[in-house]
Amino acid sequence: MADGDELLQKADALMRRRTFIAGAQEAPEEPAAAPTAADDVPVLTEVVEPDADLQPEAADAPPEKIASLRNSLAFELETWLDEELPQHVMRVLDGLTDQLIIQLSLKARADLLPRLQAILEAAENRARPPVEGD
Repeated sequence: MADGDELLQKADALMRRRTFIAGAQEAPEEPAAAPTAADDVPVLTEVVEPDADLQPEAADAPPEKIASLRNSLAFELETWLDEELPQHVMRVLDGLTDQLIIQLSLKARADLLPRLQAILEAAENRARPPVEGD
């Protein structure tokens, strides 16, 4: 419960700092505590400069290194797809095949079987000699 209280306090401090109240243009009524580094959350109206420590090294890398990295990534992707894709396609197709067989079997029993039985009964009736007395 303490974590929830702390989170609510941070949210309240942020709202007071940014005056999220609709139409409010003046400073908040209560003085907000000075934000710490952990509490300082940028909002959409602030411009945040990228941190030099977080910049990818590829930006400074020579084009040959970038091309080599790109080729390595493409090779790994192709290798992974060659290994994984056939297995997953076969698994999906096996499931579809099983489902198709079940559905066709049910449909054949419901529709085709009665039609075939009717044809056989008609053929039997034609092949029987007439009974004397009819």
